Amino acid sequence: MRKRVQSGAALLVGGIAGYAVAAENLLEKYLPLSAAPEHHRVILENDTVRVLDVRIPPGDTVPAHQHDLPSIFITLSPADLVLRSLSGENVRDVRRTRDAHAEPQVEWRDPAPAPRIVSNIDTVELRALRIELKSR
Repeated sequence: MRKRVQSGAALLVGGIAGYAVAAENLLEKYLPLSAAPEHHRVILENDTVRVLDVRIPPGDTVPAHQHDLPSIFITLSPADLVLRSLSGENVRDVRRTRDAHAEPQVEWRDPAPAPRIVSNIDTVELRALRIELKSR
């Protein structure tokens, strides 16, 4: 009986570990530098932060991706955006201010709960810096 319990526990632990690896591989698939490298470029990286130069040309759609780290998002050149879930549901609409002299927008961003598809529906390029915090 004891041997069966140990075998069952080993299978459970092995199953959980396998699930964790599968989930990590799935997340890796959606990380911005893997899923959308043409829209995200690393301009600085060390043990504490990674700074991404984010650019989305007008009319372009960024493939599904997910930011897994908390970050500071600085919009340098805003654009009208639509964010959709993997199922195509609209999750968020972002509309730029039309003030040509507007200050850059600075926002705190928690890790994304799920992958998103981002479309620039504007006539101007979105340009932003995302400062990802690797450790708290």
